[in-house]
Amino acid sequence: MAATWGTRTPVSMTGFLERNAADRPDRVALWVDGATVTHREMLERSVALANGYHGIGLGAGDVVAAFMANGFEHAYSWHACWHLGTGHVPINVNMSGDFLRHQLVTSGARAVVADPALVPRIVELGDAVPALEHLIVRGGAGDAAGLDTGRFKATTTADLLASDRDRVHGDRAVDQSALNAIIFTGGTTGPSKAAAMSRGYVMAMMETMARMWRFDGECSFYQPTPMFHINAAANCIMLPTLTGGRGNSQSAFSASGFWDAARECGATHTSIFGPLYLMLWAQPPRDDDADNPVRISTGYAPAELRDPFQRRFGIKILNIYALSEALPVTLDDYDDPGPAGTSGRPNPDFDVRIFDDDDEEVPAGEPGEIVLRPRRPWVMFSGYHNHPQATVETWRNLWFHTGDIGRFDADGYLVFVDRKADYLRRRGVNISCWDVEQAIVRHPAVADVAVIGVPSELGEQEVKACLVLRPGAEFDPVEFLDFCSAAMPHFAVPRFIDVVDALPRSPVGRVTKQPLRQRGNTAETLDREAMGYVVPK
Repeated sequence: MAATWGTRTPVSMTGFLERNAADRPDRVALWVDGATVTHREMLERSVALANGYHGIGLGAGDVVAAFMANGFEHAYSWHACWHLGTGHVPINVNMSGDFLRHQLVTSGARAVVADPALVPRIVELGDAVPALEHLIVRGGAGDAAGLDTGRFKATTTADLLASDRDRVHGDRAVDQSALNAIIFTGGTTGPSKAAAMSRGYVMAMMETMARMWRFDGECSFYQPTPMFHINAAANCIMLPTLTGGRGNSQSAFSASGFWDAARECGATHTSIFGPLYLMLWAQPPRDDDADNPVRISTGYAPAELRDPFQRRFGIKILNIYALSEALPVTLDDYDDPGPAGTSGRPNPDFDVRIFDDDDEEVPAGEPGEIVLRPRRPWVMFSGYHNHPQATVETWRNLWFHTGDIGRFDADGYLVFVDRKADYLRRRGVNISCWDVEQAIVRHPAVADVAVIGVPSELGEQEVKACLVLRPGAEFDPVEFLDFCSAAMPHFAVPRFIDVVDALPRSPVGRVTKQPLRQRGNTAETLDREAMGYVVPK
């Protein structure tokens, strides 16, 4: 199918695969840990895998799960799904037990491609995943040797990749409304929801990113984070396919090796988010820090770190605000990024507003929930797969409710404030848990922190900090409170403090605060008021 980047004509990513294979067959399409695949090989192998899927009975409307660490098979499988009209669902390799069962059942996957080491987690689910029929082991016969595949029909990726590479068997579904991918949300406040992405949405997402970040066929995107996240999959697989450029991935993120790897793969673009900025900034300075090919970093940089980070590493940071359901919602202009601490202006494809709890719009500068709706078809998710109630709830009053608190500044830039569930109110003052956490994590003894609201005897809430200390660190409560008093407004200084061994986290690594709230205060909880500590105003 002929395809031209930048058009509004409904197209399939397959057209761009074919264009790249014809126009730049020997150029690198994807680099993983030093190994490479060319654009011609990407087309041939994805066609072969599509035919392999077709050969075991998969076709348009079916769903294939990818349960594996970073590697070329992620790209082959997603593109094979484009060829056949099947849906692709990447699953976090940390999932097991009921978490894994939930995602396989909710997505309705008929097949799963899995690393050999992960096969037992699927097999033990047995009949608890009734729709799942096929277990495809990544690798060849040697990788699958001795594996018990239970009731599932078993094969290997090597077997399927030996299929016909000349043409795709079966129908090609190019309807932009057709399901292309299912991305599971973090699930920090309940079971993870399955955001359904249409073909039109994925194409619109990639088109916007390429245009705003000026990523073309001469560019190279380095993204050493897991491909089961939409960020890495989009930047390493889809964006290079759309433009004819190059994607670069690694099996694991390394703060100490990040810039050397970026140099090795000739990266022009990367995507870094808050914690990764802090990890890279904490590395010992080098004389060649700015001697790297990266021009652009997308994501979100902490306000106080953005400008010094840009100077030290010689790059431009473009902030965005995005969700799996709508990506990107706001983003910085390439030539005129917004102030530090902001997340850009709205993507023209969306109407973005700030609402109060009654869904009334608040004045500029005031915080409220970030809501949005599309200005044209197929530019955001199609709903939560097999969860219509959640879809209706988030779309109340015909606006998609993000669950995030933000505000627009006087120039129209979005300022992210906090998750709505992490916004507390103390004595008439709204406090962002995220802001308090960002201040506390800079304390030299603190390795990790979660801030929550706990009931106050005066009504509303008090601020509580749950701390994980660095190995060998000693904790002095008075010194810590002095640090907080200097780092944040007096009303935000935690009243209660718990020192814990670890914070509860979901399988995707996000802190789950509900267990902390349920635990509440204990005999070990420090109370600064009981200590007699007075916060200076």
